[in-house]
Amino acid sequence: MPVRRRPHAVRPHPCGNRDHVWRQARKRERDAVRILRIAATVEAVSLTILLTNLLTIHAKPITSLAGPLHGMAYVTVIVAASVAQAAKGVRWRALVPGVGGLLALRHLHTTQNG
Repeated sequence: MPVRRRPHAVRPHPCGNRDHVWRQARKRERDAVRILRIAATVEAVSLTILLTNLLTIHAKPITSLAGPLHGMAYVTVIVAASVAQAAKGVRWRALVPGVGGLLALRHLHTTQNG
């Protein structure tokens, strides 16, 4: 006589739960906007430091520190704006050197709030 096994509980497939997918997408969007906000601030502050240094004492250590920081912030703004594609034109505004992150944040804010 064969041994009968109890049937396994049926679990829903993770992709079948649409709420789970939407929650992940919204979390990714919020994280991208948060990163965009931080990177835009760092980009603007580092540009201000670089221009102030250029117009005043032109110290090489300040330039060698703030230059790469500004470059990484600029690249981070572009990547975060590409991920946070909630509104049209955000990526194009992020490509503007120096103030692109602030322009992208402003555009995101105006399109989300109407």
